[in-house]
Amino acid sequence: MIILFRHGKTLWNLEKRLQGQENNSELLPIDSELIENINTEFKNLIFDNLFVSPAKRACDYIKFFDLKFKLKIIEPSLNEISFGVLSGCRMDEIEPQILRARNENKWYFRPQNGESYDDLFHRLDNFSKYLLSISEQYIAIVGHETCNKVLIGKLLNFSREKILKLKQANECVYKIQDNNLYKKDFIGESKWEKL
Repeated sequence: MIILFRHGKTLWNLEKRLQGQENNSELLPIDSELIENINTEFKNLIFDNLFVSPAKRACDYIKFFDLKFKLKIIEPSLNEISFGVLSGCRMDEIEPQILRARNENKWYFRPQNGESYDDLFHRLDNFSKYLLSISEQYIAIVGHETCNKVLIGKLLNFSREKILKLKQANECVYKIQDNNLYKKDFIGESKWEKL
């Protein structure tokens, strides 16, 4: 079983800015309901491995929870996609011709000094193979929306189109179990939903 957390909301998330790996906007205060619900959900589970993105917002986020784990590993391949020169921009600040190019082929669009989804897909090759080799274990991952959805797609052999449609709000947690994908929001009343 693999549980995929997205880091908590940051100021740049609130401002709808592209954050990527170029910036470590500080985490906003974490909702106490979120903390309580996640702690309750996983209180009886000991993760064999906890893999965390090296981004400060991911490393800081995990400190809010009482997750039990045998081994914590900072995993460089879990860093968010690089938006390059677009880092820090809101979508309405990006030049129209750049947005058109991105919308015409989102999978292969690479901003200047940045990465495409395809680049990220290949960056995750070795890590995803490793995860598949230990898939009987209980694994937790603390990462980022784009990186998490590409990793899910690799692990479950999703099409590019299906990967691009996945969304992960900051309070949403994904679970991969028995080659199925489940999603649960940890704010409000919610159950695991099979996707």
